[in-house]
Amino acid sequence: MRPINKPNLLGGLIVIGISLPFALEAGQLLADDPGLTGPGAFPAAVAVVSVMIGLVLCGLSLRNRVPSRIKASYRAPAAVLAAVISFTLMIKSFGMMPTLFVVTLIAAFGSRQGVSKRTVWLAMFMAVFGWLVFSVGLGMTIPAARIPL
Repeated sequence: MRPINKPNLLGGLIVIGISLPFALEAGQLLADDPGLTGPGAFPAAVAVVSVMIGLVLCGLSLRNRVPSRIKASYRAPAAVLAAVISFTLMIKSFGMMPTLFVVTLIAAFGSRQGVSKRTVWLAMFMAVFGWLVFSVGLGMTIPAARIPL
């Protein structure tokens, strides 16, 4: 018998365990008429896709070799978490564009390459693009920039 890749199996079971209740609950929010979509259509679709991904992970755990050692890098998750926290703390005080600029730079620290000229250009693009999408396109009332007093 082949060895089972336990991290993949556990990950697949966790994804299934989290997604399956969401799929069942969202399925109850679907419209009665198959031609119409109810409020649960998108959550149900996402949950079903997540369950399928969990099943694929479980299947791959039987096929893949067991890694001898797993190297965990905490740099990327820490940078993303710091970016999310920064967004939460900055958006009311500084507005959309400065917040998106800083958040993009903070998230870039998760990469091994770090912050480069390209990252600064990306941050500027994200700031303008985010403002255009959310403030101009969707009409959200988030100021472009604000100076905290």
